[in-house]
This record gives sequence, C-alpha cells and structure tokens, in this order.
Amino acid sequence: MKYAPLLVAFLIAVVVFGCGGSGGGGTTTGTTTGTTGDTLTTAIVAESAPGVQVDPTNLQVGDSVTFRLAQIDLTKGTYTRLPSAGFLTTDSSGAAGILNAQSGAYLAQVATNGKTYVVSTSSLGKTYTATYAVTPVQGRVSGSIQDSNGVPVQFAVVLFFDSSSTQIGKTTASVTGAFNGSVPLSGTRFNLQGASLNSSEYYLAFSYGAGTYGPLIKTCNAPLPTLTSGKVAGLTAPVIVAAVSDANGTQNTPPPPPSCSP
Repeated sequence: MKYAPLLVAFLIAVVVFGCGGSGGGGTTTGTTTGTTGDTLTTAIVAESAPGVQVDPTNLQVGDSVTFRLAQIDLTKGTYTRLPSAGFLTTDSSGAAGILNAQSGAYLAQVATNGKTYVVSTSSLGKTYTATYAVTPVQGRVSGSIQDSNGVPVQFAVVLFFDSSSTQIGKTTASVTGAFNGSVPLSGTRFNLQGASLNSSEYYLAFSYGAGTYGPLIKTCNAPLPTLTSGKVAGLTAPVIVAAVSDANGTQNTPPPPPSCSP
C-alpha cells in the first residue's frame, strides 16, 4: 500500500461539498478508513470494459469508455462501482466527443490538442470530478509497475520521450499499477516521474528488463517497444521500483547508480 503522496497527482478524489455555511463549502482530497481497516477513497474512474480501468487523459479518437463513480480500496488495490446521479461535462458543445449523461458512456471523436475537460457526477450531496482529454490515433504502450517486493505501485506517472529526450506524453498508472498510455510514434523511451513516487517507500530507481534507470537523471530513460499507430505495444517485463524496505519492514540497501541502458 504505497500511495500516500499520489492522490493529488492522480486527481482521483476531488470532492466538492454542497453549499452550506459561510463560503458555500470547499474542495478537498482525502481518504477514509473502512470497517475492515482498509484505506478507501471515492472517485470517478474510466473503464474501457467492466473492471478495466484506463487513464481518461489518454483517450484516443474512436475510444469508447464509461465513466463510473467508484469506491477505491487502496489497501487491496481494487474498486467497486457506486450509484450516482448521472454525469456532466465541461465540454458542453460535445466538441471532443459524446457523453451519455445517464450511463456515463463516452465516445471520443476529436483530438483536444492538449486541452482538457472535466466530467462530474454527484452522490450523497458531494460532487466528484475527473479530467479527460483526447489524443489523435497514435501508438499505445501498456505495462505494469510494481516494487521489488512484488506490490503494485499505485498511481505512478509514466513519462514518454522521443530520441532527443524531449517529453512527448505521460500517463498515470491505475490502483493496480497497470498503465496504458497514448504515445506519438516518435516515442522511443520512458521513465517515471519522481514526484509520483513516495520517497519514504521507494528509492528513485527502477529496473526494466536487463537495465536499471533513474528518474532524477534526464537522459536515463528505459526503451520503449516499437510503436504502431492504433496498436498496443506491451512492455516485455514489469517495471520494478526499488523499495526502501523489504516485505518484513527491514530496510533495503540503496540500489547502485543506474546503468541507463540498454
């Protein structure tokens, strides 16, 4: 369960309280503790199929997803759907796509060229929001992120780069550590955003295949598979982030400097 600093970056729990009292309420992000002791949060998720969560900021033209209100169990790395009062979007003209206000089904139709929109729903007097965007049809990269104890790294941000180390995209992993990013065909390398990794839980180093890499070194990026427009290219191995402690809580030796290759 390594998620503490990542909730804001992932924007999974924006809760706008209804008006009441001076100032008309406020906005907060946070978690609650369930009856089993698990850490819970409520958020809008986007599903490409039942139970398959995707990053709504990485939709491509032609994608169909369904927005759902969900209770996310950060301890177990799972989520369950919750009832809500329908969905609204700041894209009131439907410039980027069509939202079914009742079901939350969304069809992405036009690239937003870096612009983002907000989808919202309400439940029990609270309003929840999520940001989404649409890219052109381009490459996709899928993979999973876990720590050296085999535990999923939740909500890590994956950065994509071209051959000149210019960032050309990014995506956020789900509560299970899985990610599926939309990447221009010029993409050749990837890294993790250091700020999305809890420094009390992880060293800023990861391994992928035969190489080791470091988010703090600008050009120390791991290789992407060859990209094809409209196709998913899966990483050939999980991305493994070095954990500060082992499964028993004993501190691990810091990893050596990364090889930054292949």
